[in-house]
Amino acid sequence: MTFEQGMNMKRKIRALAACAFLALPAVSSLAADLDVVVENIRNANGNLIIALYSPDTQQAFPAHPDKALRKIQVPAKEGKQTVHVENVSEGNFAVTIVHDENGNGTMDHNFLGMPREGFGFSNNPKVRFSLPSFEAASFHMTSGAKEISISLTYW
Repeated sequence: MTFEQGMNMKRKIRALAACAFLALPAVSSLAADLDVVVENIRNANGNLIIALYSPDTQQAFPAHPDKALRKIQVPAKEGKQTVHVENVSEGNFAVTIVHDENGNGTMDHNFLGMPREGFGFSNNPKVRFSLPSFEAASFHMTSGAKEISISLTYW
């Protein structure tokens, strides 16, 4: 590469970097914050595991939080607690919550396969013999901040 070609390459890289920098405010203005209000937390043992799913990750909903768009873990507080999720883009999403009371990082089940720890879903769909679909738990995020409430269920 000649000296002149190297200088041209540096100019192109600087121009590209400047364009990317100028585009950042436009991209971030499309993101908003989501507050997830978790209700009915029976004790302060362990952690809450919050998983945010998008249409791209809905195949993993709700049983695979490790494959969610985002996974947040916070210490549990008895009663009611708000978990803040920053920079959520516009679109449809669904949230799952597990109250991981023993802190092992996963939902524990009894010998029949029933959950031993608290759980919940956005839109609070009724859970009887099967888990809710992504569509049943999905909500729409816009450019403004949003708050959703999820009540935990313990069996």
